[in-house]
Amino acid sequence: MAARIYIKPELKEFNLKHMGRRIRAQRELLEMTREDLAFATDLSPKFIAEIEYGNRGISLRNLYKISQVLNVTCDYLISGSYTGVELEEHVSRIAEDVLEPMVDFSPDEVKFMESIANSYKILRKKLNNRSR
Repeated sequence: MAARIYIKPELKEFNLKHMGRRIRAQRELLEMTREDLAFATDLSPKFIAEIEYGNRGISLRNLYKISQVLNVTCDYLISGSYTGVELEEHVSRIAEDVLEPMVDFSPDEVKFMESIANSYKILRKKLNNRSR
């Protein structure tokens, strides 16, 4: 029996600058400096800067180290999206870390949190559009 081969018809283009922006955004979200990230990954701050600006490629090993420190998947850093099990883990983490603490919120507090989430979603969309 012949092996069945699936060829994906349209692949996304890999973009170092977009990946670098995601690394920087996640680092800043965690309130880390480049020096902090460099120290945690045994890389130089200059190398981190070059990656964030999209001026330098990165090995899988170093990408994996960065993803671990930033608490995101390599897939997210590369493509900006989560897939499969990673998406399920991401949704589960949101439920545990974000939604569970809100169980005791008043209706006004929940509405306030919804407005924050919606504002963040709009800002993130604008930033993503600007980086393309």
